[in-house]
Amino acid sequence: MAMTLTSGLDELRRELAELCALRDIEDLLSRYGFYSDCGAVAAWLDLFCEDAFMDVPDYESGDPAATTRIAGRERLRTELVDNGTVRALRGRMQHHLCGPRTVEVSEGTAQVDSYAVVFRTAGNDDPSGFSLQFNRWTLRQVEGTWKIVGCVRRPVDQSLPFLRDIADTAGSRGSATRTRSRVSGVNHVAISVSDLARSIAFYTERLGLTVVATQPAIESIGGMATVTGYDDEVLRGSWALLAAGPDRVELVSYRSPAGQVPTGVRRPADIGLAHVALQVDDVDAVRAELTSAGVVTVSEPVDLGRHRSFYAYGPDGELIELLEERSPVPPGSPSR
Repeated sequence: MAMTLTSGLDELRRELAELCALRDIEDLLSRYGFYSDCGAVAAWLDLFCEDAFMDVPDYESGDPAATTRIAGRERLRTELVDNGTVRALRGRMQHHLCGPRTVEVSEGTAQVDSYAVVFRTAGNDDPSGFSLQFNRWTLRQVEGTWKIVGCVRRPVDQSLPFLRDIADTAGSRGSATRTRSRVSGVNHVAISVSDLARSIAFYTERLGLTVVATQPAIESIGGMATVTGYDDEVLRGSWALLAAGPDRVELVSYRSPAGQVPTGVRRPADIGLAHVALQVDDVDAVRAELTSAGVVTVSEPVDLGRHRSFYAYGPDGELIELLEERSPVPPGSPSR
């Protein structure tokens, strides 16, 4: 009787462990898609083992079925994160896991075969599209947490009739969405500055942005006077475009006409553009560097739940928020 009870408890423990593993694996793959969709780069990278690999589409080959392999989490960081690829997907893709799906778990490792539908949009005027992929995931438990070791993906033939129906449905939904609003994202943020060279130095040397392009005479840009509402004879100034990962910050210095200089210190509650928020990896280190260089900040970094941030003032008193994101909470998860 005792042996029967013991064996029964052991079987229950095994079944419970398997159910917990299946739940955690489902959560891991859901987070992979969610973090990709919202551009949460730090949380996305943390899903992978150090020796992880991933097959990604090889767009340069011209073959829609071609993939190239990126091996090692450090290479995933440099090739997909540091160049802004993951963050650039924010708001432009939706990953949906779909069946059938098989999961095999064995002593701290697992293999998952699944399909995924990825809906995407490339920009304002590009039609929404989709792709259907077969994914083979290799997973490993690291200190009790499931992580991704590898992902081998292959596209599924999208000429199949039922897939064309999905594409037509996705396209019609995308068209309806674009009819309501043609905005697909923020293209850039523009800041009017009094000294272009000084502001370029501040944003590049202090905050790490890079110069993409400069124009010493904005009046030479065709249509610039028209779009700004100034006369050709009056408009004079210079311009620079800076990159913050995949995002852009535009600096414009008008020599003519003279702009109104704000009086007093700008506060977050002042009417108009409140602030520009720039994402950083280590908010404490950034504030320490800025304050040591004499940059005025409103406070120390503050924990706001989903992120930590502080405000600083730029060379012309513009208010800048420096923000370090935490791992976002996927839909359906308990809020913190």
